Amino acid sequence: LGRFKQAAAMYDRMLSLNPTHDAWFTREVLFTIYVHLDDDLSTYNTDRMVDPVVKEGRSQRNPWTEVFPKSYVSDISKIAREKLEEEGDKPFVMTERIRYILELTSPIKKWVQLETPGFMPNERQHRQFGLSVLQMAQTMRQHTKLIMAGEEGLLVPDVAASNTEWYGFTPSKKKSGYHIFGWRDLFDIAARWRQISEPLDVVWWNDGLPVKEENKQYGLRTHIVHGVNKVVRYYPYFDMAFNLTQVLMDKFFYDAKDRTVVPDSNMRKNIAMANSLETLFRVVTPRPFYVVTPCNSLKVPGRSMEGTRITLTSHPTEGYEFFINSPTTETRKFLYMEDMDFAFHNFISALQTVLKGDGKDKQASDAAFDRGLEIFFYWVNYAPLSRGTSATGYAALMACVVAMGEQILSPVPKGKQLDWEGILTPEPQVFVDRVRGWLSDRGSSSFSKQWLDSEDGYRLSDVFSTTRSMYTAIGNLDD
Repeated sequence: LGRFKQAAAMYDRMLSLNPTHDAWFTREVLFTIYVHLDDDLSTYNTDRMVDPVVKEGRSQRNPWTEVFPKSYVSDISKIAREKLEEEGDKPFVMTERIRYILELTSPIKKWVQLETPGFMPNERQHRQFGLSVLQMAQTMRQHTKLIMAGEEGLLVPDVAASNTEWYGFTPSKKKSGYHIFGWRDLFDIAARWRQISEPLDVVWWNDGLPVKEENKQYGLRTHIVHGVNKVVRYYPYFDMAFNLTQVLMDKFFYDAKDRTVVPDSNMRKNIAMANSLETLFRVVTPRPFYVVTPCNSLKVPGRSMEGTRITLTSHPTEGYEFFINSPTTETRKFLYMEDMDFAFHNFISALQTVLKGDGKDKQASDAAFDRGLEIFFYWVNYAPLSRGTSATGYAALMACVVAMGEQILSPVPKGKQLDWEGILTPEPQVFVDRVRGWLSDRGSSSFSKQWLDSEDGYRLSDVFSTTRSMYTAIGNLDD
């Protein structure tokens, strides 16, 4: 990572061979990152700096000339090319401090590695996970202690946020241009680390993409079955997804035009008897079709929100497509933001209780852990990122535990994926009760109080204050 001049030249060559290639979008993102490489992260947010049309273009991979005229040259590309010509790529120098922090976070970095087929070890992802966890934990702990001291809480520069129009955004009464740290700021930390860890992964907040018609904007498709292929990562959840689909279809489902279909008694009988995608697809009309998993609210008891969509359709050549994806409509977004804000504040309140008892009250710690699981539950059901929702969710969960002064010692059970468990479970308490037992082995944190309380010289947001410093930590795996 970090070879910007070489990468820009490579994209230039690609575009000289195919002038309309979607690599143009990736080059634009490269230019934006390069221009701001040494700017303090408190002064900008990449998600807001990149043109929404460029972000969407990277996701859809269509010819760039479909959204921009062939003669278009962006201002950021002009600035970047001039800077690349004058400065080129300055070396990324690994410092002893950064090397020490990498060793410090080593005990937690591999917790994100799932013991299930298809998830290969990735040292860069492990590094960014460990660093993001500690930074998130420090930030929540600092915010909580400021509240306990009678302050507003931790103040965040508005310009550093990915968005300032989210539910729970609270402007500071004491400092203009700042707002009080909230759930979105917490996940901005995780999203920033995940964004830079793999340049070819398109990690954006969905609400920063161009606005579409209501019910026409959908998130990433995650296939369980794709044609005749059983997707190795997610097929272990086929039975759970298939059974839930049958249960939901017994009441109603939706056709390809989003119209509600209520099955008659004969169709209900056939749905219940179906034992494969083929038999289920054959007995249902109209088709293709999808169901919507419910996700029950904690903030508003009795309110059921739209979870993920489980779709079954035929594959163009042979077999079937059985996949999940989450719509990003305004109505759905607002409801989930309410519950994200609610879950976040519940955790911060629980963390106050833990800190008042100096982490020695097991009942308080157990209650705070449950609140952290609720944050994870609503985050993965909300699925607000174009990619990386799962990884950032795992980071937030571990960060909640580290903020309490603990660490999760037991790995996620073999063959299990917490995000799928949450997505396919409508009731948050059922999810919490199930997962709590899997992750019950928690112990004292390996981080000293200086690191946990982010004292001067121990604050990760100071050590990694620029994108360059972040690249230094995760870019060269030989260090």
